[in-house]
Amino acid sequence: MIPHVSIRAFVHSPIASAAVEGAFADRHLARAQGETRFGGIAAAVAHHRQHATPDVLIVEAEQDVLAELPALADVCDTKTLVLVIGQTNDVTLYKCVMKLGVSDYLVAPVDTAGLVASLRGLYEGGQRATKGKTYAFIPSKGGAGSSILSHSVAWLMAAREEKPVMLADIDMAFGAASLSLDVKTEHKLANVLKDPAQMDTALLDRLLTSRGKHLRLLAPSAALAEEEISAASIRKLVELGREGFRHTVLDLPRTWTPAVKEALLVADEVVVTALPDLISLRNTRAILDFLARSRPNDPAPRLVLNQVGQRKRPELAPAAFVEALQFSASAIIKSDPAVFGKAANAGQTIPEVAPRSAAARALAKLAHELLGKEARTPAPRRFEFWRR
Repeated sequence: MIPHVSIRAFVHSPIASAAVEGAFADRHLARAQGETRFGGIAAAVAHHRQHATPDVLIVEAEQDVLAELPALADVCDTKTLVLVIGQTNDVTLYKCVMKLGVSDYLVAPVDTAGLVASLRGLYEGGQRATKGKTYAFIPSKGGAGSSILSHSVAWLMAAREEKPVMLADIDMAFGAASLSLDVKTEHKLANVLKDPAQMDTALLDRLLTSRGKHLRLLAPSAALAEEEISAASIRKLVELGREGFRHTVLDLPRTWTPAVKEALLVADEVVVTALPDLISLRNTRAILDFLARSRPNDPAPRLVLNQVGQRKRPELAPAAFVEALQFSASAIIKSDPAVFGKAANAGQTIPEVAPRSAAARALAKLAHELLGKEARTPAPRRFEFWRR
């Protein structure tokens, strides 16, 4: 089955449109997120000058495919698989198109079966394996605000990339992701995920709940009787997340359990959320020391100092906090009870309720940094050799 990927099609003919819509309804694409538009390659170029290209881009050429494809080179990055529907059935043309970096070339008129077979070949045939990244958010103490920050960053990643992102709430007893994002969940995750041997992509798909167009939420129901999941289950969950999603965000509880430690060890990036007080300083130091010992060859964790400058609350100055840790902060978020309270009561993220707030800007910068080189620099283009 094709993983959780985004597929966008730009076609000219009603026949191609019907084939694409039929493919989106096929069981093999049940996890894919599909969208069909008219206008062909020209429309694809215009759209993706302003938006990120999807995991798979299907375009229908109107006449001369070799003449139309160069314009696509300026907007299509290297991680996007391009499937072209052309009007000419010619072996030489096929070879030329494939040499340009196109993933597959289909001759019009296409049908649903042929399109599904082509899409399956891109993934199930081994040409493209999803290798996602996992980001673990952990608070240094209760009330640090790590959960709402992780939810906001996951939402920002999904909105920026325009691709499915999984947010997994690992707090089996008091997880608040479903409540803070206004999503109803009834799964007793600890019971469902207690046996790693039984965990697979099909089970994960049944447990996921859509939140908006791109965000997928894995969250427990509010049931205090649930037990914590094991370290082995966390490893399996992260493995499944990497197979099915480009980005997975883990919202970890403040309790120090084997599952939490395992999540910190297997994650690609770790974000520690701290408050500007002495207890948080001590706990942050302990977490950073643990990560330094356990992940000596991994990227350094990122520190977020949250709720800075809260009225009538004695606190350590941010400069003194980071100096004591001898560790710089990736983000310093000032206290803003109005914005954070509005987000919590509305069941939304910070960027949704106050996109221009200082907190939203800081979180956008953090999400930008976590996404890595692709977010910091223009993506290399798939058809780069056309400029030589």
